[in-house]
Amino acid sequence: MKLRDIHNFLSGTLRGRLILGVAVVHAVMMTLFITDLTLRQRSMLLDRQEEAATALSQSLSTSAAGWLAADDISGLQELVENQRHYPELLFAMLIDKGGRVLAHTDKSRQGLYLLDLPKEARQTVVSKTPDLVDVAVPAILGGRHVGWARVGIGQKTAGQKLRQITRSGALYAIAAIILGTVIASLIGRHLTRRLYAVQDTINKVRAGNHRARSSITGNDEAALLAREFNDMLDALSEHEAELNSSEARFTKLFNTAAVPLCFVNKEGVLVDFNDRFAQTFGYTHEEVPTLKEWWNLAYPDPAYRIRVVATWEAAVRRASEEKTDIEPIEYRVTCKSGEVRTMVISGTTIDEDFLAIFFDITERKKAEEEIRMLTEELEKRVTARTAELIKKSQELEGSQKALINIVDDLNQKTWELEQANIKLKELDRLKSMFISSMSHELRTPLNSIIGFSSILLHEWLGPVNDEQKKNLATVLRSGEHLLSLINDVIDVSKIEAGKVEAFADEFDISDVISEAVDLLAKNAEDKGLELKIEAIHQIMRTDRRRLLQCVINLLSNAVKFTVKGGVRVSARLISSNLNPELRSRISELDGDFMEISVTDTGVGIKAEDMSKLFQPFMRLESTVGAAASGTGLGLYLTNKLVAEILKGDIICSSRYGEGSSFTMRLPVKI
Repeated sequence: MKLRDIHNFLSGTLRGRLILGVAVVHAVMMTLFITDLTLRQRSMLLDRQEEAATALSQSLSTSAAGWLAADDISGLQELVENQRHYPELLFAMLIDKGGRVLAHTDKSRQGLYLLDLPKEARQTVVSKTPDLVDVAVPAILGGRHVGWARVGIGQKTAGQKLRQITRSGALYAIAAIILGTVIASLIGRHLTRRLYAVQDTINKVRAGNHRARSSITGNDEAALLAREFNDMLDALSEHEAELNSSEARFTKLFNTAAVPLCFVNKEGVLVDFNDRFAQTFGYTHEEVPTLKEWWNLAYPDPAYRIRVVATWEAAVRRASEEKTDIEPIEYRVTCKSGEVRTMVISGTTIDEDFLAIFFDITERKKAEEEIRMLTEELEKRVTARTAELIKKSQELEGSQKALINIVDDLNQKTWELEQANIKLKELDRLKSMFISSMSHELRTPLNSIIGFSSILLHEWLGPVNDEQKKNLATVLRSGEHLLSLINDVIDVSKIEAGKVEAFADEFDISDVISEAVDLLAKNAEDKGLELKIEAIHQIMRTDRRRLLQCVINLLSNAVKFTVKGGVRVSARLISSNLNPELRSRISELDGDFMEISVTDTGVGIKAEDMSKLFQPFMRLESTVGAAASGTGLGLYLTNKLVAEILKGDIICSSRYGEGSSFTMRLPVKI
């Protein structure tokens, strides 16, 4: 096998790439493993060498401390000589405090001075390399520094063992690479054998056997590829059947079309036409090969033929450049019998041919000519009739003057109505100002009445009897009711005068609902009603005080008109897409909406009364009777606040005798 063949096998086949990949991965991983193992062994041997040198130095310094103090050189040399049996020992020396070598395994070095001793009397590793670990330990006698013991150890034997470990690891790596390559070769052979089976199916389909299918079974990738390929062949077969069916339908539509159709190639030669074309122009399908001179037959006049050909070629060129259909153009076409018919011809590109579509407008042209002649006759009659009308118009001028006078009177009445409307608007403004002013004037003494009656009722100024308490409670309740009425009137007047502004705050809707429920909990408890809250925690940015006012109004009505059962207050977040009407009405808002519902099991509302709900000063008849007092402004004010301040809407659903539900839909942020 040549080198090029090996390269093509490894880089151009799946099996070769698998073998090469496994071999490379094994080589890299085993190299990293051997390198890491060698480094770890070398570091461990170096640490052991340091420990041995340190232990030997400490032992030598302890034994030699007395000899160093006595400056007994022969005794010190004997101690040093005793260390020669230690494996890997390179040198051992004993040094006085001044750095002079008193004893050395190499006697020729006695009397020399060392310049690299530590400056402080403490154990020091002078050198730590694979070739030499040099440790100096101070000799201490009676707490006094008397000299140094210094030992140097190598690792010649350990280095040989380390090199042997490295060679063994390399052999293991080579064995692992060879084994991995063999396994990859076997796996690749098994995989490619199944892929070649798929390729065999492809070759059969390419040769024209569209029913050929792969028979590979199993759950591996090759089997999955075979099933996907079989599914693709099935889909192509279905598509081919659909294409044949579509082509048959097109041929049928082409031949049964109610207008003449024909195919023209790029050279302008007529190649096919339908039955309507044959009927219109008098040619048969057998004459198609002889119709290469179609332009000469259809347009026998040379000058007109040149103009037609130029116009058609320009239209075809423009349609090809702009990728559009050929625009309709009107031509006079000569039939085989010599009859000239007027046609509007358009076309479209199908594959590389042009489909020309003929619309016969001959009869329409004849009708247009008849209409033109009739129009000329009509113009003559109109001219005569116009002369008669001029005469009669002169007679109508007198009547026209009378109509002008009537119009002037109507204009005068319109002006008077506009002036009256201006006065009504001014009166309405003055009414709102009067209501606001009077409401403020009434609220001042009412606050005093409420305050003093509350002080007397709570006996802050002295005791009162039960009859007095009852009367004071009546006064306090009436004062608060009247103050509520005045506040509603002020709010209504401000809204109608356009003086109410929104103050946006950020708050949790759950807190607002809880506050409203707490205010009316006592009233519900006195009537034996159950108050239920189903509110989510959601931060809103809107006018909190007006929202609380609206919730209190709806909740107060629910408690007021409910005799038994309970009232439920709920709040949930809804998408803006669920309320397209509200979204289109308030286009400047962005985000989701909060839906707040107050549902009760009260008396309900009659169907005929639903249209009166949000009218001012409107109170509906109820079976609750006098127990349900009110001014008729609550719902009107709530509706105004929701629409104009909170930028939302309010809806109501009710069944008479079963209960009602009022729902506010408000933007989360304004």
